[in-house]
Amino acid sequence: MLAHAPQPLAGIELTYAREVFEAILAGMGWEDPFKAEYVCDDEGVRVKQVDTAQSLAWHPWCEVMIPGSPDPLVEPWLRFPFTARRLAALMTDGWGYFIQEKYGDWEDGPDEDEMLSIGLLGGKAKEVLRAAYEAYRGAVEMAPRLDRSLGDKARELTQQYNAAREGAMAREELSQHRHAGTEYVARLKRVNDTVSDLGQTMREARETADLAYARWRRDVVQHLLLPIEEVPTEAFASLMLRALPPSRRAEAAHQQQALQEFQDSEERKARWDLMSEQQKVERELRSWQLMQPQNITEAVLHDSKLKELALELAAIGDRLRSLEAPLRSAQEMNNIHDARPDYALLTTRDELCIAFGSFGLKRDWFDDLKSRQWLLDARKVLGHGQRGRRQEPLFCPFEVMIGLVEKSRKSKLNQDSGWRILENKFPAVYAAKSIGDHRDPTG
Repeated sequence: MLAHAPQPLAGIELTYAREVFEAILAGMGWEDPFKAEYVCDDEGVRVKQVDTAQSLAWHPWCEVMIPGSPDPLVEPWLRFPFTARRLAALMTDGWGYFIQEKYGDWEDGPDEDEMLSIGLLGGKAKEVLRAAYEAYRGAVEMAPRLDRSLGDKARELTQQYNAAREGAMAREELSQHRHAGTEYVARLKRVNDTVSDLGQTMREARETADLAYARWRRDVVQHLLLPIEEVPTEAFASLMLRALPPSRRAEAAHQQQALQEFQDSEERKARWDLMSEQQKVERELRSWQLMQPQNITEAVLHDSKLKELALELAAIGDRLRSLEAPLRSAQEMNNIHDARPDYALLTTRDELCIAFGSFGLKRDWFDDLKSRQWLLDARKVLGHGQRGRRQEPLFCPFEVMIGLVEKSRKSKLNQDSGWRILENKFPAVYAAKSIGDHRDPTG
C-alpha cells in the first residue's frame, strides 16, 4: 500500500525561487555553522567545502549516473527554481542533512515551532518544506525497503571485535608496556594477530551494510529527482509498478492511491518513529567511526562513545523487532485468512501447474512454500482439513505470474508470455489486472 501520494504528474509541480531557499537558510539562525557553507547565485546553490569529509562529499545527482544526467562536478546542489522533491533530495544526505536536522525528523517534520524562525514573510519557504518532507516519505514508501538486519549484524560484530581486542590487550598488558619500544610492538602484533580473523569478518559485514544503505539511498533519491517513468525498475517496491511499462506507471500509481486509503495507525506511527530514531543514531555512529583519536584520552572517550551508541542501537533494534513481529503476523494472517476472499480471482495449485508448468513451475514447489516467499505471498486461502474433507489452498494467479517473471531463477517465463497466459487461462484475473499489460494491443 502506498502510504503517501506519488509524485505529481509531469508538468504540474510547483517551483520556488532563490529567495525561498535563502529564507530556509536564514531560518537556520546566524549561529549555525553549516548555513555558511552554502553559496547561492542566480543559477542555484553550491557548497564551499565539498571534500571536507567523505560523508559530506555527496551530491544528490551522484545517485542518477545515467547518460544525460547532470554532472555532480558542475551541477548546483539545488538548481533554481526548484521543486519540493528536489529540495527533499538535497536534504537526504551530505550537507543537506543539516537543513533536515534543523527543521525536524523525517517521520513527522517539519517542526512547526522550528519553522517560526523563518518569519512571517517566509510563507513559501514553509510551504515547500512541508511538501519536501511529504515527498521524502512518499519516496521511501515507493522504494524497496532497507534491510536493517545487515546493519545490526555489522554492529554486533563490531562489539564482538572491540571486546575481543580489549581482552587481548589486557592479556598482553599492553598499556603497561606502551613505552617499552620493541616489547610494545611485539605485544601489539600478538593482539592484532589474535583478532585478525574477527576484524576481517567485521569489516566485510560493515561493507555489506554500507552497500545496502547506499543502494537504498539511491532508490529513494531517484524517486525524488526523476519523473516516475524514468525511475529504474529495480527502484520500485511494488511488483505491479515493476511489471508496468514506464509510460503507464504514473497513471497506475495514482489509481492505487485513489483506491487505497492509508491507515495511519498508532502502531505504524510508532514503527516509523523508531526507524527514524534508528537512522539518527546510525548517522552519529558513522561520524564517530570516522574520527581518529589523537591521544590516549581521546581514544578512551572514542571507545566509550562507540559502545554507548552501539548499545542504544541494539535497544532500538529490540524495540523495533518487538513492534514489527505482531505487524508481520497480522499481515500474514490477513493474506492467508482473508475473511471475504474473492474466489473468482483465485485458483488451485493444479490449475497453476497446468497454466505455467511448461515455463518452469513445479508441483513440489507448493510443498515447501517458505523456500519461495513470492509463492507463499501469493497464497490467499490457507486450506485446511474439516470433517474429513480438505479445502484446497487457493492462490492469486497474477502474483504467481509476477513471481515467476521477477523472482524465480528457474522460471522460463517472460512478461509477454505471462500476460498472454493470464488473459487466456484466467480471464477474470486479467480483467482486474489488465492495467499492467504492457503488450502492444495492435500486435
